[in-house]
Amino acid sequence: MGSYRSRLVLMFLLLTVVACEAKPKPEPKPTPSTSESPSNVTEPPCKADQILILPRWGAAAGSYGGTWQFANISETTCAFRSPAHAVLRARTGAPLLRSEPWPEPTEPVVVVPGGIVEAIVLWGNWCSDEANVVMRIGLPDDGGSLTIVPPGTAPCSGPGQDSSDSSLSVEPFQATNKGVGLAPEIAVQQAPHAMAVGLGGVWVAGQERLVRFDTEGRPVRTFELGYIDGALIGGGSDVAIGEGHVWVTCSCGSEPDLRYGSTSGGLVRIDPETDRVTGTRIFTDRTPGPVLATEGAVWLGTGDSVTRIDAKDLRVDESIPLGGHVLDVVEGRKRLWVPVREGDTNYIVRISTATNRITARWRLPGEPSALVEHGALWVAIPASGVLLRMDVRTGEAETFEGFPSVRAIAASGGSFWVYDTESGAVRRFVDPGLDNVTMTFHVGSDQNGMLLGTGTVWLFSYRNGTVTRIAA
Repeated sequence: MGSYRSRLVLMFLLLTVVACEAKPKPEPKPTPSTSESPSNVTEPPCKADQILILPRWGAAAGSYGGTWQFANISETTCAFRSPAHAVLRARTGAPLLRSEPWPEPTEPVVVVPGGIVEAIVLWGNWCSDEANVVMRIGLPDDGGSLTIVPPGTAPCSGPGQDSSDSSLSVEPFQATNKGVGLAPEIAVQQAPHAMAVGLGGVWVAGQERLVRFDTEGRPVRTFELGYIDGALIGGGSDVAIGEGHVWVTCSCGSEPDLRYGSTSGGLVRIDPETDRVTGTRIFTDRTPGPVLATEGAVWLGTGDSVTRIDAKDLRVDESIPLGGHVLDVVEGRKRLWVPVREGDTNYIVRISTATNRITARWRLPGEPSALVEHGALWVAIPASGVLLRMDVRTGEAETFEGFPSVRAIAASGGSFWVYDTESGAVRRFVDPGLDNVTMTFHVGSDQNGMLLGTGTVWLFSYRNGTVTRIAA
């Protein structure tokens, strides 16, 4: 749940993206901009490797689906000359349901690079026992197909019906004035474990080094594996910003500690003004994991407890046992939020930063992948395909469905950002309803975390060894 040569010029198309709810009829066509509906087109057909599908799932009037977006993520303009078609399949590959061809002639739709077209996809009256299904969207003109995994199934209209009473439809493509941003990546020459944004830069911790970038994505300083100001920095597991310093939990220690294998890990404090290590705390009885810096204190997830460290002298002020494995430590308003896994059960624990005491413990419906406090406590449960909006006082939760494979969430001002690996896209919503998308960026399915800077969104990929910067 956590992180992270020449000048990079970031080029992408920033246009408003508005996600619409499912409706029984196509919406009025907006003013063409990123896609057009000319009578004669010469552009080649859109192929599957050019298209990113951004599905919308909602249940209404006995149907399941909505207005889906089809984004051109290539550098070549292409066209849809007829509607797509859909096939519902079992996970074994056996076809279960097919859409009918559209009965009327349709206008071709041209999609420029970064442009988006929309089509309503609806699945209705599913009374079959087969729930583990995938939907294959076939593009026209032998454009290939793309697979979407529905987060649920269409409702059944009543007992006694079977799959022969079900329906699946794909309406014609509609031109829009919407667009998707294509964000390039910054190579960091390592596998990032964690990332922090602040103090005039971006800090990326990895297996071999800690790298500092400026806000434009240019490398400023690299802390290589080895002794730096008396501390061995390497194998960074998390990084945080606070109290005017950068804090790294890592595999580190003094030479005697390492020689005799008596250290499990440590905490390193770095002054961003001088790029020098100003303090280290080596642990022989606990392994630091996630780290969070608040006013006067640094909080470490250490196995099945949270440890509070004084930010000045690095002494251990308190160790708070939580009864399960600590997955993360997230700051709230005068409180900490700590997701804990205890066997097959997951909890969210609330801790007061004033008293160091547990003030609430609420059970979650699955293991969370990300959480953030923004008015309420937002928690992503990818296995269930939901986002929870939890009351910070009572724990009462409102569930938002249709968010499968969410790996990272972030919030600032009136914007709420969601990254999911299924679509490989970052979307900015206007909260609190999560029913209005204002920006969408295609970043691929291998990102591990996401943070917000001033006017920027940052993501990092462990697999790709990259950091992605989006100007938003």
